[in-house]
Amino acid sequence: MIKTLNYILLGTAILIAGFALSWYFFFSIYEIKISVASDKIETNSANPATVRVIAINLLGKEVPFRKIPFEFKFLENGNIVKARYNKSDNLLLITPKNQSGKVKIQITSKYSLFPNIVVIQINKKL
Repeated sequence: MIKTLNYILLGTAILIAGFALSWYFFFSIYEIKISVASDKIETNSANPATVRVIAINLLGKEVPFRKIPFEFKFLENGNIVKARYNKSDNLLLITPKNQSGKVKIQITSKYSLFPNIVVIQINKKL
């Protein structure tokens, strides 16, 4: 009777330790990475520049089942683009208008220590 109780307690302790370690290694956010699909786009282009914020775990991989809400602010030439923030897919879509130039965007999240700056070059369509 006592032997089976010890096995049950040992099994429960192993399950709890396994859950805690898996949370620590796989599901905790340790940093964020900014992914820009296209940092050079043309004016009046139908394909927008896509900025994605990715959560990184302790193993350096993307954290599963978690999205990172973020805020963005234009530092330079915010008037030459149109921005659309898609919260469900965690994407920022940047569509150029008729002007060319360099757009600087500051992205902040509660998981980032410092703000990240993304630069997108908009060229005139020939």
